[in-house]
Amino acid sequence: MNRAGFGLLALTMMLTTACSASEVAESTSTANVSPSTTMTSTPATSTTTTSTLANTKSEQAESHLEPESSDSTVGWSSAAIDDRPAPAPQPSRISIPSISVDAPITPHGLAPDGQMAVPDNIEEVAWYRFGATPGSRGSAVLAAHVDLAGAGPGVFFDLDALQEGNLVTVQFADDSTLSFIVESVERIAKTDLDVSALFTSAGEPTLRLVTCGGGFNPQLGRYDDNVVVTLTPTNEEAP
Repeated sequence: MNRAGFGLLALTMMLTTACSASEVAESTSTANVSPSTTMTSTPATSTTTTSTLANTKSEQAESHLEPESSDSTVGWSSAAIDDRPAPAPQPSRISIPSISVDAPITPHGLAPDGQMAVPDNIEEVAWYRFGATPGSRGSAVLAAHVDLAGAGPGVFFDLDALQEGNLVTVQFADDSTLSFIVESVERIAKTDLDVSALFTSAGEPTLRLVTCGGGFNPQLGRYDDNVVVTLTPTNEEAP
């Protein structure tokens, strides 16, 4: 499900607009993550591939290289499509027993301003749909509010209370589940966050949970830091 890598951009990390009263007044559906256009342009590759197949098929028909039987023609075309790997099921729910989290996951892309879009409520967790799927190669990112003006604590309010060894379960649209174990819990200044590493499409399967943390800066209308929890797949099951 991985699309492409992210280019390095001069930006601050996520949920800048999603974590505070001041930010909510301005925008409650945008996170300060600006994935590169390389990421969002990936779907065009599928269109190009389909178009190329269609053109090749047409050229072969003209030169009488394609079988005359209509049944054979359909079989030839279908073979090219069937060889593609089936898309991974989308994540649909996350459970974190150690901090009493059981929340729906909704796919999100980019907001009009180029930042990562996030839910406009405190109950849902956003999955960046142009990145990795949890359990697939690369880094899958799930993000949610720490709090929201007028609504109270968000679903990831206690994210920084997680400890190494805690278990997290992700459920998918096909009702399958995958367990992850916490490897590290970090609080990183927004100015120091390595966004390219956070969203990388390379490397072993990694899940990252992200929200805001640290002190709140009223002048900037945002929290100073991000809480980033890094997890890896495990055969253990959460209680």
